[in-house]
Amino acid sequence: MNLLKKIKESGTTIIITSHLLQEVEQLCDNIVLIHNKKAIDIHPGFEKNKELTIKFKSGEYTNFLKTLNDTQLQIKNATNENGQLKILTDSPDSILQVALSHSSKNNDQIEYLNIGNFDLERIFLNRVKK
Repeated sequence: MNLLKKIKESGTTIIITSHLLQEVEQLCDNIVLIHNKKAIDIHPGFEKNKELTIKFKSGEYTNFLKTLNDTQLQIKNATNENGQLKILTDSPDSILQVALSHSSKNNDQIEYLNIGNFDLERIFLNRVKK
């Protein structure tokens, strides 16, 4: 792994394939997830991304997602997992502002909110389940 880091730091592009997702997170700037010989997800520049998890009391996210799409904020991925919306983005603070506005306008209380680091393994497992 140290050799690959040195090669990367020299500016050389490296293409690797691995099932060791934690190592991939440490080494790679861009990731393509492949399952059953098909690219199922692409994450360019993923290391800048944060995962915003939000749960509205209503559990309804369709209108909120439409509002987010209208803002043209960078949303890499959005999934509903167990009634919580998980959004992969490089601008969680801006999305949080949209969520607060949505909550106020629609009288839909935010029950849970978390901004955390990107989790490649969880995203891969979630995409494979679909």
